[in-house]
Amino acid sequence: MLNVQEVKQAISAIPYIKSVTYQEEDKVLVCGKIEVELDGLEKPLEFEFKIHPQYPLKSYHSESIKFFNKKMLEYSHVMIDGSICIHTSYKTNIPEKIRDDFSSLRHWIEKYYLNHEKDKKYEHILVRPQAINNKYYFYLFTNIDYEFKCGEYGEMELSHLNESSRESVIDVTYIVQKFLLDENNKVECDWNQSCKHYPERTIGFFIFIEQPPAKYNKFVFQDFEHLEAFIPHPFLEKLFQFEQENIKHHKGKLIPIFIGYYTAKPKIHWQVLMLEIGKFPIITDGYAEKNGLLLPLRKIKKQTINWAVTHNASYENVFGRGTLDRKITNSKILIIGIGAIGSTLAKALVKGGCRYIAIADYELKEPGNVCRSEYSFHTGITEKVFELEQILLQNSPFVEIAIFEKKAFDEMIKMLYTHSEIIEGYRQRLNEFDIIFDCTTDNDLMYVLDSLQLSCDLINLSITNYAKDLVCAFAPNIYHFVNTQFESILENRTDDLYEPFGCGILHSKPRILT
Repeated sequence: MLNVQEVKQAISAIPYIKSVTYQEEDKVLVCGKIEVELDGLEKPLEFEFKIHPQYPLKSYHSESIKFFNKKMLEYSHVMIDGSICIHTSYKTNIPEKIRDDFSSLRHWIEKYYLNHEKDKKYEHILVRPQAINNKYYFYLFTNIDYEFKCGEYGEMELSHLNESSRESVIDVTYIVQKFLLDENNKVECDWNQSCKHYPERTIGFFIFIEQPPAKYNKFVFQDFEHLEAFIPHPFLEKLFQFEQENIKHHKGKLIPIFIGYYTAKPKIHWQVLMLEIGKFPIITDGYAEKNGLLLPLRKIKKQTINWAVTHNASYENVFGRGTLDRKITNSKILIIGIGAIGSTLAKALVKGGCRYIAIADYELKEPGNVCRSEYSFHTGITEKVFELEQILLQNSPFVEIAIFEKKAFDEMIKMLYTHSEIIEGYRQRLNEFDIIFDCTTDNDLMYVLDSLQLSCDLINLSITNYAKDLVCAFAPNIYHFVNTQFESILENRTDDLYEPFGCGILHSKPRILT
């Protein structure tokens, strides 16, 4: 438990704390009020504080000490409950941690309260999504090559991605496929072809309002009335007519409405609110004459907004700090041999943001491959190329996977490498790639590839038995270098290479020739 006396002594030693009072009635938290006195303040600032029993350790990813002042909501890094967002270094010593945390509060006062500084990076608006019929809705979108105008609206096409259970609720995820500006103008999101072919489709609507739908640009609006000033009448009419056309057969169905706004121009974020057919907050508020016709006036009525969760899943956000160098991610890559090394390499490249990978292998995946590779036991006996293709596509919505020369690439290139005119076609085909990884541990194929003198980067990766050593070789002279490592330098035990099946396994494997 927290040493309360040690906490009180540490706070009393801070020179800019004018006064402190404690609420002794709380048996779990250390609670109280402080007055902070600093140069530049007309009078001391008052904050409530709460210190949780985990202190000085963090509670999950949050500091276990909180400072509150609800009069500060308009300032940066203040949450809707009035808590000041602080982050300090890790400490296990209570006096040191108290000193750091109160120093962080002082820094916030000086930077944001006194100097009114604004961060260069955008601070997303704060949204507390609500479960609807025990379901939370999540929507993933990407950046698109289109510049929206304020007030522009239209329909959207979305795909159902997945459902998962979490305690007593279900998480439902959709991805945005297209923005339908009009019948002749459809803008697609930057997913790979696999994502674009998801079969389940549903409809949504969008409206771009330019400004965040939030108070102080950070606390999301809680009532539809607050949105009325941002939504043009034609869009309200469109939603009203949509509900009338669908209320008979689809009453109760949820429709997502995407509210778009700039974060840091030209970057756009989309916040999603959920409307239920039969409960749209749109009413008729009289009629107006236009061109000799009486047209209904639509108005938004007071009604609580149900917000969903949205994520910008654009390429730069999905990979972020984990991305590889662009020279690699933008390269066309071929991996020959997708066993222990090749499958692991392929997955690492995809997770690093690579956008085009071709894979080549003729073998089946068997139970003994699972412990050394990226494959699953539960898929049974499968062709390696097809199972790895699905694994890689599940790890990135941006990568395109191709299966290279499935028709006996290994056998054909070994048969033809001495025929200079015929092999030239293979050389040209391989030179279409920027990087080729040979992960086959096949000395003969290594010799053939090395002899082709390809203009692309050719890299050979192999390991000794039991994966004790990794050998990495770059063209030219791969064949000589690798053989020297295995025959003269490295210890490579091979007496049990084919256990427990014996060499007969080499002749019993089905060969995939078509």
